[in-house]
Amino acid sequence: MAQLHAHGFRTLRLSEAAARLQAGRPLPQRTVVLTFDDGDASVHERAWPVLQAYDMSATVFVMPATPGVGDGEGTRTFHGRRLLSAGQIRELHQAGIEVGAHTLSHPVLPRLTTPEIEHEVRTSRAALEELLGARVSTFAYPYGRHDWRCREIVGRHFACACSDALALARPSDDVLALPRVEAHYLRNERLFDLIFTAGFAWYLRLRKIPRHIRRAVLAPALRPGTP
Repeated sequence: MAQLHAHGFRTLRLSEAAARLQAGRPLPQRTVVLTFDDGDASVHERAWPVLQAYDMSATVFVMPATPGVGDGEGTRTFHGRRLLSAGQIRELHQAGIEVGAHTLSHPVLPRLTTPEIEHEVRTSRAALEELLGARVSTFAYPYGRHDWRCREIVGRHFACACSDALALARPSDDVLALPRVEAHYLRNERLFDLIFTAGFAWYLRLRKIPRHIRRAVLAPALRPGTP
């Protein structure tokens, strides 16, 4: 964040960026959208103070309820990681952090039946809106996985959604399957510094190749009714 700030970057919430893209308007230069999936408690405890220090915004995708785990303040977990409590989610929202939905139970949506997808999408939005007392317009597909049924259902409930496509966003992108650049690909200082060079787009193209191969191998397992 210090590097982005030093290079004059500003942040937009996802809903703001998506509205510009949908209108066919490119994002301002040196603009970035910061997103966090799953709603880990560390977003509140570690990331938020840093964002505040640099006057940055972000969009956090949370699961309002996860079956089979604790429901008390600060007791819910996902893959062993503590999730944001209801109070922390409200605090982030009140401070200007955008809160988006990430389903109820983080399933691979294309594996579900259409009614199950509808339930995960619709109910997660309703639960968050009840918690926040405000409209929730952004969504992230768990694991980035989606198909035409998911996009159709999400489009009825949300203004935009994030996929797992690795690319920089452009006005021609489908706002219901927006690409992102995962922090994994910027995990050291040398890689992160590519953001500020003309070679960044080429770096992303190269990293796409093994991703496409893995997706092709995994694709049959994402069809409804397959194990």
